[in-house]
Amino acid sequence: TLHKKAFSFLSTFPDSLLYYRDSSYEVATLINDNVGIADSYTDLGVYYWVKGNYAAAIHAYDTANQIFRQIQRPDKLMMNFTNLGMVYSRLGDFPKATNFFLKSLRLAEGLGAKETQAKTYNSLGVSYKNQGNLEAANDAYSKAVSLFGELNNAEMLAGCYSNIGNIHLLKKEYEQALGYQLRSLEIFDSLQSFRGLVTCYNNISDIHLARKNPREALAYRQRALAI
Repeated sequence: TLHKKAFSFLSTFPDSLLYYRDSSYEVATLINDNVGIADSYTDLGVYYWVKGNYAAAIHAYDTANQIFRQIQRPDKLMMNFTNLGMVYSRLGDFPKATNFFLKSLRLAEGLGAKETQAKTYNSLGVSYKNQGNLEAANDAYSKAVSLFGELNNAEMLAGCYSNIGNIHLLKKEYEQALGYQLRSLEIFDSLQSFRGLVTCYNNISDIHLARKNPREALAYRQRALAI
């Protein structure tokens, strides 16, 4: 479909997304396809999000959601609530971001959408962390770990372990912090995820720095730089 075609250009040619979005909207309007019309507004929201025009992205997602409510598509609302949470996160409005992530989570639980639940718990963890609510962040990350484990999503599981490690670092619980980073590192190494390895090496360096072990901190920083 034109909607899927639009998304295929998202990462490399975002302006092409806008072209196919406009074509999708035109066709959907001609055949009175409400889902297609709403999807085209979601595409527009994604386009503006990529371009950094967050006010326009919010307006586009809200327009899509009005239609999705009318035609009773909780699955589509669920995804757009997550999208809005990401926009408000970029804006630094973490209370609003949290609100939208919770809305998405409630729908995901009702729909049995475990992957969305897992990703939303991870996003909630980030949002709570940025509000200084470390206990809530840790709880959200832990729920994400459980779900990603069930889904056998090793890469996201490793990312959540690293996130939990960062929470322990903020709480000055250095042994726990290091333990989680090493668990994350082991998984990223098995996946040959260079980005994940760099992240873990830098996080472990931060732990050693906090423990006033500058040599170990430098060694891990150099490992990150060597990748």
